[in-house]
Amino acid sequence: MLEDEYGGKFFRIGSVRLVVDANRHHALRRLKGQTITTANVMSDAIDDLSEFLGQPYQGAVQEVLDQLSKVGTIPERYSEVIRAARKARDLYDGLLNHIGETEGFEQTP
Repeated sequence: MLEDEYGGKFFRIGSVRLVVDANRHHALRRLKGQTITTANVMSDAIDDLSEFLGQPYQGAVQEVLDQLSKVGTIPERYSEVIRAARKARDLYDGLLNHIGETEGFEQTP
């Protein structure tokens, strides 16, 4: 979306049609699917991890889950898809780093 410079355009299904070649169309559709799949995998991983986490982590876990739920929604602008995915990844990384520091796990390079 950013490469093709339409991240700031309004996302209106049926009212605006982006003109891209067939290869780009398939690539964008594949990326959308991969983003949703990644969000599902991340939420499953947090669900599994939550069995071992206590109440102190609940707020951070919920923040990640709330952000992941935004990845599959229809945004107002294309760039919001990118922002939602990036923020979810950052929150997820932050949660895992916080758990690692709090629990004393060794960092891998």
